[in-house]
Amino acid sequence: MGLEYSPEVKQVTSVFKEYRNDIDIYTEDKNEDKAFYVSLLGRLVSDTNITIHDIFPLGCKEDVIKACKTDRGKRRPSLYVVDGDIFLLYQKEEPIEKLFRLDAYCVENYVICEESVCQTAYELNGGRFSMDEIKSRINYFGVLKNSLPLIDLFFWYSIQSELFGKFELRHINAFFNMQSAVVDNGKISNRIEEIKEGLINHKYSEKVLESSLIKREEKFEKSIESLLKIVSGKDFLIPLFCNVINHSVCNISLPKEAWKYHLSKTCNLDKLGELKEVIISTCIAYQQKSTND
Repeated sequence: MGLEYSPEVKQVTSVFKEYRNDIDIYTEDKNEDKAFYVSLLGRLVSDTNITIHDIFPLGCKEDVIKACKTDRGKRRPSLYVVDGDIFLLYQKEEPIEKLFRLDAYCVENYVICEESVCQTAYELNGGRFSMDEIKSRINYFGVLKNSLPLIDLFFWYSIQSELFGKFELRHINAFFNMQSAVVDNGKISNRIEEIKEGLINHKYSEKVLESSLIKREEKFEKSIESLLKIVSGKDFLIPLFCNVINHSVCNISLPKEAWKYHLSKTCNLDKLGELKEVIISTCIAYQQKSTND
């Protein structure tokens, strides 16, 4: 086991890699996720003159926000990127200078699209099936439509988080139909009832719970777009399609870092347009300030 450095030390190490980047970007997660972030963000700015060859994972969301708040340096353009998480469903968080909150549950949500899923399956399968057959076998939009009840599950996760202060995010494996590659809607319903019963046992009335649910239903419609936004890409959506690929195309055992790295290579980047604009504007603002100084 290697040495584990504090977020403060990890933040300082960016000094030694300044020559490799035009902007220092700090993220959540671990060193194992660096290749994924570099692949995704490198593609995002590939049509600009901005270079990103390294990013700096600091750990959990709280560590990234803490590092952002204590960053008083004006010597380098820097940006701190965190996930939207469960708070995306019910809480508007205060703006913090240099902090960019993703408008999705986590960064992994952005690498899931038909192109990235099917291209990954095609490459891992060694081209044995044509792309048309891969798309037919995976049935991307059919899988997502069948998985829409996950939206209700995450509504209730967020209600539990808001009212009780915490929630238990079980991996999607707990909701799979063991006989197929799809989620079992009965298992989802059972888990929702468990959450609801637990909240009622903690003295939250049916009226309070119903009101909380309506607020979420008014904010997020039951659509594929909402599914791809508020359901965890890391723990639910990517494992969901890994399961589909393993059942319908080829059985490949890869670590989760490898799956999302492959997806980052071909995913549609349109939903990351705002992040791209912030990266560009941060670099321009720094250049203008340096010129004026």
